[in-house]
Formats: sequence, structure tokens, C-alpha cells
Amino acid sequence: MKAAITPEGIICEALRCKNALYEGAFPLHVFPTQLANIVRATNECLNFPVDYTASSLCFTISVCAGNLFAAKVKEGWIEHPILYVALIGRPGTNKKPSSELCLAAIIQLRQSDGCITQN
Repeated sequence: MKAAITPEGIICEALRCKNALYEGAFPLHVFPTQLANIVRATNECLNFPVDYTASSLCFTISVCAGNLFAAKVKEGWIEHPILYVALIGRPGTNKKPSSELCLAAIIQLRQSDGCITQN
């Protein structure tokens, strides 16, 4: 008989895979120094998990890039920097605040343009 699949089990397995892949640490060395410092500062000052903030930052960068940039992989194959992100974790682990922080500047600009109305 197979064990039942539960949300708790999925989260535990995702965390186990992340820890096995990165040995417990998000690879901040891939970011420019200033962005890595922002991620570290939000972790130290606001207790935001490094992986949530760094993932949200990657998503924000892809939103900013939009369709302005593209990579020509080969003739007839063009890829745009589109990134989909799902932050998975237990309740109260600062998933939403870390993504809101990264997207705040874009949201503020869009509100000043009148493209987004505040609820």
C-alpha cells in the first residue's frame, strides 16, 4: 500500500530536494554583489528566507526584461526571459512579504501610470 500524498509531505520532499541540491544554501554567488547584499540584508533584518527573496528577485528581473530581450538559441528558435515562480513553504514563512518587497517598485510605477488601481 502506498503512502498518501499530503501537502505536508510535498513540502518536506521539496525542502529535502533543495537541501540535497544546494547543500542547504541558495547560490547567491550567481547574483551581482549589490543584489546579493539586498538578499542577505532582508534575511538578517527582516528574517526573510534567502531562497524566497532570491527567487522573487529573479522573477522581478524577468518581469522587467519582458519581451525587450531575447536569446537566439539557433536559427528559428528565440527565447524570452520569462520565469514562472511558485514559492512553496509552511504558513508564516514570509513567502508573500519577500515577493511583495521585490515587486514593490514595479507596482508603484504601474500605479503612478494609472495602470493599476489600489484595492
